[in-house]
Amino acid sequence: MDEDDLYRNKPLGQVLKLMELINEGHVQEALQIQRKQGGLIGEILVGLGYVVRDEVLLALAAQKGTEAVGLDESGADPAP
Repeated sequence: MDEDDLYRNKPLGQVLKLMELINEGHVQEALQIQRKQGGLIGEILVGLGYVVRDEVLLALAAQKGTEAVGLDESGADPAP
């Protein structure tokens, strides 16, 4: 199995765990908050301080089998 396939189409919490950025307890805490308050699991994990935004973006890219590129690296001109 290719390493990229390891992350593809798995839930974000699982991807972050596989990347060894969080543990199962973090995932369960975030899911509990999500059930009570709604919201995106990545944003909840960032809000709890378990990961930073860039780690979530990398995990989302891995989940989709793509590479994460920040706007500052994309060559795109930011809107004035």
